[in-house]
Amino acid sequence: MNTKPSPAVAILDEDGDDRLLLQQAFELCRQDIEVHSFEVSEGLLGYLHEQAGHGKHGGAADLVILGLHLPWEFTFDLIATIKSDPGLRQIPIIVLIGLVPDALIKRFYDLGANTVITRPVLWDELLSVLKKTCDYWFGPLHM
Repeated sequence: MNTKPSPAVAILDEDGDDRLLLQQAFELCRQDIEVHSFEVSEGLLGYLHEQAGHGKHGGAADLVILGLHLPWEFTFDLIATIKSDPGLRQIPIIVLIGLVPDALIKRFYDLGANTVITRPVLWDELLSVLKKTCDYWFGPLHM
């Protein structure tokens, strides 16, 4: 019997279709995953603080995904907010982006993002990237 809690992923994206797409892709990549999606940063931060306060997973979430449709300055501020909070700073942050200048990618990393991924356009490519992401951050799924 596996007593390890299911990995929890928190997704923030302003586009509802993209949130649903990412949620479905994560669930296809990993059957034991908990996916929580948010449209606004206040919802994400509220969830992270609530879960951290209850000691869930030894923290708030196991992974935060910041989506393609968030304004860059907003994403910079959000990363800085999460990484400056002692109860949240250990949570890995992945930023999914389109094609952007290298200087913006460097700034994401400077603020504490763990990974910046150019978002795949094709469904199969997205599934492949998210499968590799799950394997890297959560280890292989053992059934």
